[in-house]
Amino acid sequence: MRSRGLTISVASAAVTAALGVFGGLTTATPASAASAAGSVCYLSPAAKVCDNRDPKDTGCWDSSAYVANHAELLTADNRSVGTMQNWYSPHCGTNWARFVPNGNTPTDGTALMTVSVCLGVNTSSHCSDEYSVYRTRSTQPPWSNMIYAKTTPAQAYFGVSDNYQGWGLEDSVVA
Repeated sequence: MRSRGLTISVASAAVTAALGVFGGLTTATPASAASAAGSVCYLSPAAKVCDNRDPKDTGCWDSSAYVANHAELLTADNRSVGTMQNWYSPHCGTNWARFVPNGNTPTDGTALMTVSVCLGVNTSSHCSDEYSVYRTRSTQPPWSNMIYAKTTPAQAYFGVSDNYQGWGLEDSVVA
């Protein structure tokens, strides 16, 4: 289990972004990479062993993983608050969502960032748990658990809201 702060488990969620090798996440050490590469999902990818698992813990975020699609999250006045990313692992056949906030996303702990990924397009019948975290200066960009989507598109959902300031945005990106 990742230690990333507040986790909300809601299987029919909405939101983007996934993990990575940039944007503040650290790469695995050789020992942890070897144990992750020995995970059941990494060795024998399938929905029953990959769905709702952490891409970092399973080894699926290895060097072959890439951002399959991305988009900027924009406010009504066309200001970017960050980048939505739909990641794909060709080795594991999995997608996950990641949201990379920028300088327009508050860092005072009032902005709630939420991510998830669902199998298929415009459906919420088979989704990863939703992951949410309040942004502070030290918060890592949030990423979701994975969905096995080797032969089916996956839609990454994300949302950012600040109830204190009274705004909220949500969107998605398909890969």
